[in-house]
Amino acid sequence: MSAGTSQGSGTGIDRSGYSRTGKLTALLPTQFALPDDVLLWRYINGGLLYRARTGQEAPQLRPVIIVLDTSAATLGPIGALIRPAALALATSLSQKYVPSLFLSAGDEKVFLMQTATDRLKLLTHRHGNLGDPVKSIQKAEQLLHNLRHEHPLEPVILLLTHSYWGAEFDDAPDFKRLRALFVHYPDSNPRPPWANRCERWQTVRHSEIKRIPAVLGSLIG
Repeated sequence: MSAGTSQGSGTGIDRSGYSRTGKLTALLPTQFALPDDVLLWRYINGGLLYRARTGQEAPQLRPVIIVLDTSAATLGPIGALIRPAALALATSLSQKYVPSLFLSAGDEKVFLMQTATDRLKLLTHRHGNLGDPVKSIQKAEQLLHNLRHEHPLEPVILLLTHSYWGAEFDDAPDFKRLRALFVHYPDSNPRPPWANRCERWQTVRHSEIKRIPAVLGSLIG
């Protein structure tokens, strides 16, 4: 896995003991030995083990506009990773009473993420549009103010898509508060064309589901 140059890490934090609740970045390494489907189920429904924190608090979860690529370009292995990842994130935020919105990239439809039924749209919503990456993120920027008054931390935009996103839009502007998870197609490992337009970004292979909790934690923390 590779990370963008703007992705950094702070000083280490002492931890001791275990907990049934915690931040995404505090998962015990042993939890990643679980089968992928068990790990994801426990992540959504509870039951994972976390390190209990004894030192400085990690960055808190913040409001997120989840920009999910629901176009045909993500059918198959890409969608099989980013859709459950988006659902897990929205569920985790809801459990912590942190607001989020779902913006479907390509048709720019916006959905509230208040109930379990709302969040199922992250798995089911599709469209046939080719989409305009610039238009999608500009729409997300317009939505930032909707979450700004609902939580003390500044909201961010989190894009979940394939690693070739926006390749045909070389003249795209810089964006505010944009972070991204780019997933590689099988047998592909490009540097995402929009990496430099993100304040944080990460890439993962389509098979790296076990890394998703930690990656999401680093992107939205």
